Amino acid sequence: MEKILNYAKTIFKASLVVSISLIVLNLILLFLNNFEFFSKESSGALEKILEIFEYLLAAIFLMLSLFLILSPLAVWIQKRRISKESQGRFKETGGENISANHFAALFLIAVGALINSLAMGLVFFISPIQTTFSCDILSLQYIKGVSESAFLSSPSLEKWASFSLLLALVSGVLSRFAFPFFIKFEWIKGSLINKFIRASLNIVILTSIVAILFYSFLSPARKEGADSRRVSDMKAVSLALNHYKDANASGYPVVLGDTPLERWANLRHILVPEWVPELPDDPCFSKISDHQYDYTVSSDGELYVIRAILVDPNHSALKTDIDGEFLGADCGNEGRELEYCLSY
Repeated sequence: MEKILNYAKTIFKASLVVSISLIVLNLILLFLNNFEFFSKESSGALEKILEIFEYLLAAIFLMLSLFLILSPLAVWIQKRRISKESQGRFKETGGENISANHFAALFLIAVGALINSLAMGLVFFISPIQTTFSCDILSLQYIKGVSESAFLSSPSLEKWASFSLLLALVSGVLSRFAFPFFIKFEWIKGSLINKFIRASLNIVILTSIVAILFYSFLSPARKEGADSRRVSDMKAVSLALNHYKDANASGYPVVLGDTPLERWANLRHILVPEWVPELPDDPCFSKISDHQYDYTVSSDGELYVIRAILVDPNHSALKTDIDGEFLGADCGNEGRELEYCLSY
């Protein structure tokens, strides 16, 4: 039985290490989204590797948590077997038989751990999934008539994450207090199982709180960081276009293309490297190859519009951009838009 407890204790420590590693990974991804420490290619490749590692860690955390669900029942079964072999009946050290209440307490702890593990696993999985999911939703902006209805479904993922966090914390707390409520501590006072269950449930609550801090602060920051990067990219490209026009009497560069991907690629050939070291890509471009910023110009080269699609419909930049249809580009409607457009 001591081996079972030590084994479970090791798994708990591993789960805590994995959860902390997930938080560190998200911090790194947050900085990558907001600061340019590396070149565009290197940063994109590193971000992909980190996100794959993030999925792997989330899977490991969920697997370790599911293993822990069996720990209380394994201890009870082992204790029951030892008692039966040594005394021929189900009796514990203090002379008290293992009653239905004892089993109910261990069962409730296992159920609480199950709910907590599934909720925590969902939370950790939602973070990387939400990034890709947002990009999938944003890619639908190019399908006429789908943009608003498609995007409105994405907040439901955040609601599920918030619900999962609440469920994780509540299940952990209830499991922690179910133990002393159903079991007399004298039954196992000072024993390994007493110490193990107390410590394990405390860790369940601790990891739930850590997850709440993780999701409440880091996940919104990552989303905000991606939108801030989009706004910054549009302003940098706008500045490069103005420098180009100042040096060319023909006006802004005229590019051809049927899709944003083609037009942006053609603009890259014109501006790089003379007018800008590199033309930025939308943060979703690395996940969805046809999701890109857009550039449209008038036939005489006197007017242009560049567009990025944001994730947050309440972003402050959407209050100061141009709206409506401009040069054939859909820049959304005031108060009901995701399209951030700059023009001259």
